[in-house]
Amino acid sequence: MNIFSNFLAKKKYFSFKPFDLNTENGRSSERYRKMILSSFASICSNGIGLAVNFIMVPLTYAYLGKEGFGLWMAISSLIMVLSFTDLGLGNNLLNEVAYGSGEEDIKHIRSSVTNTLIPLIFVSLLLVLLMLVGNSQVNWINFFKLTEHASINEINKSVLTFVTIFIIGLPIKIINPVNDGFQEGYVNNFWQSIGNIFGLLNLFLCVRFQQGLPYLILAYSGTQLLATIMNFSVGVIRKPFIRPSYKYIDFRKIKYMLKSGFVFFLLGFFTLAGLQVDNIIIANKLGADYVASYSILQKLVMLTFIVMVFIQSLWPAYAEAISRNDINWVQKTIKRMLKYSLLGGILFALSFYIFGPFVIEIWVRHDLQISKSLLLGFSFYSLIWILVGNVAVILNSGKFLKFQLMILSTTAVIAILLKLYLIKSFGISIIIWLTNFTFLFFFIIPAYFFIKNKYFKGSYYV
Repeated sequence: MNIFSNFLAKKKYFSFKPFDLNTENGRSSERYRKMILSSFASICSNGIGLAVNFIMVPLTYAYLGKEGFGLWMAISSLIMVLSFTDLGLGNNLLNEVAYGSGEEDIKHIRSSVTNTLIPLIFVSLLLVLLMLVGNSQVNWINFFKLTEHASINEINKSVLTFVTIFIIGLPIKIINPVNDGFQEGYVNNFWQSIGNIFGLLNLFLCVRFQQGLPYLILAYSGTQLLATIMNFSVGVIRKPFIRPSYKYIDFRKIKYMLKSGFVFFLLGFFTLAGLQVDNIIIANKLGADYVASYSILQKLVMLTFIVMVFIQSLWPAYAEAISRNDINWVQKTIKRMLKYSLLGGILFALSFYIFGPFVIEIWVRHDLQISKSLLLGFSFYSLIWILVGNVAVILNSGKFLKFQLMILSTTAVIAILLKLYLIKSFGISIIIWLTNFTFLFFFIIPAYFFIKNKYFKGSYYV
């Protein structure tokens, strides 16, 4: 039976009241209940985010112009690259909180939170030093190949604003994996929605009073940072046992968290390298104005969140089930999610290709040329993205991170080298097609056979 129909048929899952965790059936029901609650909260939150994007893109595109908008998107990509500086500690903390929740070990959870926060604070201080020294040494006009009369001072301020917001938020965002580890991602979604809504309102004010790009960045991203600070503050009030404490500082635990997180750090780095540096490559090789059409398709393909939220919400559920040795539940859920998320991905890919140009024409309302090859590439990418998400949450929550790192690093290196070598010969469309084929043949297919062998042939434990 379809997993989503099965959920709808069982109204017991649609409840704010938790199930009895003392029985196997109760724990299984509780995982599905939290999965549904987090997934639908994420759908609402991402729906708000998409609505904000649909309003923000034409607003800022018309205000900043093609090159200015492309510059903003390229700077945003730089911040995405910077996100690996959390050293993988956030994703590792998610697993530790999920394991601690499954084992009902509050001391383990608080110790994990405290000894994750300490290295993140040191990383933030190091980034401040690097920012002060490095920002004045980079010629951003040459780096982004800007062709119009651009103010180097404004560009420096824009980059500085983005990086400063990121640095402040780095240790505070620890609340996100903590909530996710408890399968309470809906709390993060609430505060994310608040940040998006008020960020958009501040953008309107900046455009109304004709402020420059640095102020637009501060208005939107700064508001999102304030929402994260509120999330953290409320989180430690709701769950005092997650509050960091100097009493739990343990340098051996810090070393363990860094060592475990380093694998996630590498996974995050190679994921960014394979999927998220495209705008930087395009801006550097072809010019910032080429980024506009590519980045708009990137934003439109985010509609796949309807499928992805169900996949992502299973990460802590898998980890908690594994900590209780409930492998039967993991096996059953893997099969269902792979089957129906694949179906959803195919339907979305077809819809994206058929209706994508019409949506873009209404959305942007500018003469933006999108080639058929680029549109088809992103349609296929939407399906690839969903399959990669399925594989990642299964491997992340289990004991197979080293295998995932091996195939992901191979994929990312091959993809980047091919993109750098072929982009000038084949144009912008080759970027997305290289992403699709490298991830399909070097990541998805090997991972499929690995998961089939480990989870369904009696050899889960390594």
